[in-house]
Amino acid sequence: MILRWLCSPILPQLQGSDGSWELTGKSEVPAGISAQVGESLNAYVLEQNAAAAGTTADQLLSGADLEQSLLEGSEENQLLATIAGFVFSFLFYMASIIFGMAIANSVVEEKQNRVVEILATAIPIRQLLYGKVLGNTILAMVQLALYGGAALLALNLTGTADLVGSIIPASGWFLVFFLFGFLILAAIWAVLGSLASRPEDLSHNSTPVMALIFAALFVGLFASGQLLVVASYVPVVSSVAMPIRVLNSPVALWEPLLSLVIALAAAVALLHLGEKIYRRAVMQGGGALSLRKAIKLEQ
Repeated sequence: MILRWLCSPILPQLQGSDGSWELTGKSEVPAGISAQVGESLNAYVLEQNAAAAGTTADQLLSGADLEQSLLEGSEENQLLATIAGFVFSFLFYMASIIFGMAIANSVVEEKQNRVVEILATAIPIRQLLYGKVLGNTILAMVQLALYGGAALLALNLTGTADLVGSIIPASGWFLVFFLFGFLILAAIWAVLGSLASRPEDLSHNSTPVMALIFAALFVGLFASGQLLVVASYVPVVSSVAMPIRVLNSPVALWEPLLSLVIALAAAVALLHLGEKIYRRAVMQGGGALSLRKAIKLEQ
């Protein structure tokens, strides 16, 4: 301790006749030194008084241990939520862009090469849309399942399998929410592809959907508190926000179920609207169409 390190002859010189202590500086007493000396003085006096009373400082401080606890969740769960939030957000971000762009580019190529006109003579155009959405959704889900299996295997191999029990429920919710969120994005990507006349047009009209994907990424990485609660009920963004809430703190069962109902309603509505726009725009040649022009087109 600092006072003892100063050497014992100095200690009596610091203590006054009334038992008080004084630390003197030439023009000032640095705050850092004052705090350190104060802590050491407290420890020194405590030991001296304890010895005079025939006990020890540890016995006097028995029962003074302070532990921290949280009303919701735990420090371990918060760390897991931080890591899982990054993983969920990154996977959702990558899958939404990779498979979403695949849908849009496929629609553009079929429209540009006039293949869609041949396909339209054999099957209804709405089935083309649903087939693209369903096929890419299955591929995205399979990819996520493979990543999840690899992550669980890594946890077992690294001796951290005890964490699996708390991660699996949140991962299950993430797969379900991802399904509904991706259906919404897939419908939007298909509509964007039908509005474009060439792949280059996608870079101009994909701003809204990219903003939605970035919002989900931002929420997964940085949102907390009330913002995270609100985001967990917003379709697409809830694909990341609600699983993080489930992992981070106790959540009533009705909350993720309600969020799923909202996401499902949004997916059905956007698929229905997307189908109408897709049927109008995909058969139109020439330049790129705006959403307003596509809505006004005859079926």
